[in-house]
Amino acid sequence: MHITRQHILSKVSTFEILEHFLKEYYERENADFRPGVHVYVPEISGEQKTPSFNIYASRTSNEYRWKDWVGHDGSCFDLVMNLYGVNFPEALKIINKEMGLGLDSENVDYSKVKPKAEPKVKVEKDYTFTVTYDYWKQKYLKFWSHYGISKQTLEFFNIKPIKRLNYFGKGNAPKTIESRSGGLIYFIDRGEWGKLYLPNIEGVQKKGFIYVGKKESDYVFGYEQLPESGDDLYLVAGEKDCLSMYSHGMNAVCLNSEETPPKNSEKFMSLIKSKRFKNYWVMYDNDPTGRRQMMTISNEIPELRPKVLPIPDNWDISDYLRDKYKNQMY
Repeated sequence: MHITRQHILSKVSTFEILEHFLKEYYERENADFRPGVHVYVPEISGEQKTPSFNIYASRTSNEYRWKDWVGHDGSCFDLVMNLYGVNFPEALKIINKEMGLGLDSENVDYSKVKPKAEPKVKVEKDYTFTVTYDYWKQKYLKFWSHYGISKQTLEFFNIKPIKRLNYFGKGNAPKTIESRSGGLIYFIDRGEWGKLYLPNIEGVQKKGFIYVGKKESDYVFGYEQLPESGDDLYLVAGEKDCLSMYSHGMNAVCLNSEETPPKNSEKFMSLIKSKRFKNYWVMYDNDPTGRRQMMTISNEIPELRPKVLPIPDNWDISDYLRDKYKNQMY
């Protein structure tokens, strides 16, 4: 039998292939195997000053891929070809044999290639940071008021305006971010760590997020603010959506991103198992990634039903709730 790419993917997903062949590298560094977690993979990345290899969900090809910060990028099949120094047909045979897919009985000999370069000694990451907070000026509140979000809600979720953030970036290089004229900077204060949020302001600043401190591994925003019980709980795309939902009397949480598998979050799955809420919904942005991820998640977790809103393409839930709350969610 001549094994094809389609044969392989009819048996296993690209995520499962990457997990199988990369698991040892993540275990070696005591890291979780999930999108965005950086590790050393010397056979792929060559010489690295810091671990930069990570996996991600492609927005264009509907598959999981890998990349690093020095320009390498590839599919799960490229990974196997690089790890074993083989061509594409041989890589398919290795995947079939390694993962026990039973597609072909033909024998194949293989062994890993010698690493191109040994990883350099890891520099201990400096997680210290300092934040200079600002008081709630009208300009800070005006941005959130468009979504019906009040100062009380922001403080309830430990979100504060800031003037300056000092932290250490790649290679422990000192970094500073300061509020500029017309700009807005907010900080989600998580105690030992936090998340900087810069909303998009045309001509002033671009939308961005920065994590500082040692981020907790199982981050579920809004978890601590949930009631003991309720009718509906929504899994949404981001923190702003959670705040918008809360401001309109609805319960919501979010993970690190739409591409974070909810099944890998013990904290989130505990909410499903606890049955604290009568109904559980996943409601992501109305774009290709959001719609695809909703279907994937609802197939993996039947209790988590998809909620598709009648909104324009590329809108999110906050957009939907923005104009004085003309929603039809019920």
